[in-house]
Amino acid sequence: GQQLNLSVLAMLKEHSITIALILALSIFCSWGAGYLLHKVCKTDLLTSFLATAPGGLSAMPALAQELGANTAVVTLNQTIRIFLVVLTIPLIVSGMANPAVSTAVPPVLPFAGTADFRFASFLWTIVLAVSAWGGYHLGRFLKFPAPWLVGSLITVALVQNLGNLYAGGDVLPWWPENIMSIAQILIGASVGASFQKSMFIGIGKTFLVSFFATAAFIMTMLACAYVVSRLTGIAFVTTSLAFAPGGVAEMTSTAVALRADSMFVVAVQVIRIVVVNATLPPLFKLLHEQEKGLQKKETFRDVDDFRK
Repeated sequence: GQQLNLSVLAMLKEHSITIALILALSIFCSWGAGYLLHKVCKTDLLTSFLATAPGGLSAMPALAQELGANTAVVTLNQTIRIFLVVLTIPLIVSGMANPAVSTAVPPVLPFAGTADFRFASFLWTIVLAVSAWGGYHLGRFLKFPAPWLVGSLITVALVQNLGNLYAGGDVLPWWPENIMSIAQILIGASVGASFQKSMFIGIGKTFLVSFFATAAFIMTMLACAYVVSRLTGIAFVTTSLAFAPGGVAEMTSTAVALRADSMFVVAVQVIRIVVVNATLPPLFKLLHEQEKGLQKKETFRDVDDFRK
């Protein structure tokens, strides 16, 4: 939420229509991949859509654990997606990059969101932490799915931008260097502890379907990036990294290394994560409830037929 700052919002405003169309297409592609997984591998709809949603490698399995989906399938699919994106996209675009004509960028990651330790930065970190805590409880009150994620994300983004507006620029909090690594370890341990033997039954077929569906997803996004590059004049290196369904850190680091427009890359990647994590969980929860209702009706119908 803190990464959704004024600089990112300004970049989004400048290319709002293009970004909105491509993000919508990427979500529809992920739904198509999820439906294919559901039909071919006979996984439930909730598991299928969580497995293919371009949200995050830690967020989606944790959400699957909370909603009762198959965590192993979700984790496997999310890992395949990140692995293929990180393995292929940088290699493809690195051969097309031309540092001599690419947009020059400072050798820092604009999404880092950290500052040297100062008392004011420390106080702002506390403000954001309290905002996240309040957002969690607000999310629980409003019955958000995954309130720890959605509620804290929305409130921190709101507080961060209000602070930026008041200060007239981006207010940088101070985060301990390894806090994100610790958080990832704790999430990974929580997800891993929920694995059961039954989750891995028939997972070989799921792996093959996930691999080819993810490869098709990546190729579709590359084609979209090429079209956007031709229509807007933005370098293909930049658009391909921006629209790749990978991680924010990996794609932006590659953009910095290749001297692409890293601000555009981080803007699109951050808004994709925000949109997916804030909007798709309620839809997935609704689909899950509908699927359970249909299963109950089928069960009652089978019982009636047996009695007859």
